[in-house]
Amino acid sequence: MRKAVPFFVILLVTTAVYYCVWSGGFLRDDFPVITENPWITSPGYIPDIFTSSLWSFYKGDFITGTSNYYRPVMHLLLMGSYSLFGTDPAGYHAVNLAFHILNAFLVFLTASALLGSKEKNDINRPLLLPLAAALLFALHPANAEPVVWVAAIGELSFTFFFMAAFYLFILSGLGRGAVFYALSICVYGVALFSKETATVLAPLFALYGIAEGRPLIQAVKRGAPYLAAAIVFVLIRSAIVGALSAEHAMSGFQYILSVLTLTAQYAEKLIFPFGIKLYYPFHPPTSFSDIVSHELAVLFLLVAGLAFWIWKSSSRRTIVFFLLWIMMSLSPAILMVKYIQGEWVFASRYLYFSTAGFSILAAIALNRLASIRPVKAATIIPVLLVLVPFAFESARVSRFWTDEFSFWQKAVVDAPSSPTTHASLGVAYAQKKMYGEAIREYEATIKIAPDSAGVYSNLGVAYYNLNETGKAVLMFEKALSFAKDESSGASLNARVGIIYLEKDLPEKAAFHLEKAVSAGMNDSNLYNFLGIAFARLGRSDKAYAAFSEALRIDPQNGHARQNLKKLNEGGAGAGGN
Repeated sequence: MRKAVPFFVILLVTTAVYYCVWSGGFLRDDFPVITENPWITSPGYIPDIFTSSLWSFYKGDFITGTSNYYRPVMHLLLMGSYSLFGTDPAGYHAVNLAFHILNAFLVFLTASALLGSKEKNDINRPLLLPLAAALLFALHPANAEPVVWVAAIGELSFTFFFMAAFYLFILSGLGRGAVFYALSICVYGVALFSKETATVLAPLFALYGIAEGRPLIQAVKRGAPYLAAAIVFVLIRSAIVGALSAEHAMSGFQYILSVLTLTAQYAEKLIFPFGIKLYYPFHPPTSFSDIVSHELAVLFLLVAGLAFWIWKSSSRRTIVFFLLWIMMSLSPAILMVKYIQGEWVFASRYLYFSTAGFSILAAIALNRLASIRPVKAATIIPVLLVLVPFAFESARVSRFWTDEFSFWQKAVVDAPSSPTTHASLGVAYAQKKMYGEAIREYEATIKIAPDSAGVYSNLGVAYYNLNETGKAVLMFEKALSFAKDESSGASLNARVGIIYLEKDLPEKAAFHLEKAVSAGMNDSNLYNFLGIAFARLGRSDKAYAAFSEALRIDPQNGHARQNLKKLNEGGAGAGGN
């Protein structure tokens, strides 16, 4: 029973801190990956999942249809959740929270094994230090984002499968046999298909062997299957997704400055995770003055402190191992800065796996203190001094992730110079039919990014909903001038055409509606509107063709059928619907 106590403590404390997830909804990527994702609706899509990039399923305008990411396990997990919960957000949030709690269990087990392995392979070490490590991980404020954001399931699942593989690897070295070793390799394979970061972590298995004092050849031999699995995965991923495509153009000098900036930011939020923002807009720095900040000072002090600790410590190899754990896990988020999609380059969720290593490293430090002073004085007080504020900060951050409106209101405060935050808050206002406030945010966006076709289009919709059709048309026309692809242009032409039809300007309506259908908008109602425009212009032949096409697409379109009947009866101005 005593052995089960830590697990109950982790479960209860973590659930209490993240109480808000039960009332949380979907936001950001949740909508396309769940409510608009056909792949998660049927096992029949599994071949597509394993032979396509992460976003290949998506045909909307939220993000392009291809990406640099290949994560089949994410879709499989969402498929399982969809089969159980449909599109009810509560079920998906429960899955995320469950993964987080399981990961905290694995941190506890791993810390227990590592601290116990120093005493005659006894992994039943006193429970306080491993429990401290698990709670530090469970309550670390940087982890709030992946826990409460459904679309971050990939971060949670990758950590779970890698931690499980690593724990099994440790047990296999403590006399548990080849079965644990084989299971470890298999579970690591699942981690690879959960998130690409697992590839750069393959050397950790060999490095751990060196850290625990094994001969170099033996350590490398034990770690070789993991490296081989990573190489096979990279080949599979390259064949399916292709070469990485750069998302951010920057010079070599800007790249170096960006790496320094991100390294300092991640170091600060790992050590001092307070004041975490929901949104960090990224702009490649152009000079050293752009990166002089308190984060760099923290980084310098951190490096100096770690160097001194390693020099004085008797557990140098273990300390270095977990420092490598942290650095290697963050390396993709830092070194691959050119390839991270969108403006959201720095994000606290990328610290999730690193906090596991950081928490175990903290337990090692506490263990060192416990060997010098009484255990209670050395461990309980520092743990409480950290965990209590961590818990409050995690609860504070997680509250803003419960719905789109709360999230974007806070994001605008965090990143007032970002066009994304203002535009997204505008959409959130529009969904609440607060069109005046939506217009204010869209106009703020245009001041920052004046060539945004989507924002002008949203302005047009807002003005239209306020019955200000003149302003709506101006905004749609402006959006058309900035449209970068045929698809978005077609949608805009359709909207403008319908408004012109409502304003009884059939010539302009026909012009824009023809552009929309010629761009491939195969919509029955759109052809009906085009037929009405032509009928009002007295062009019966074209009106007849448009109404007929509307009925071909949808034989149940009653408006098109009625308008065609009027046209045949000689009503040149046929159709009001």
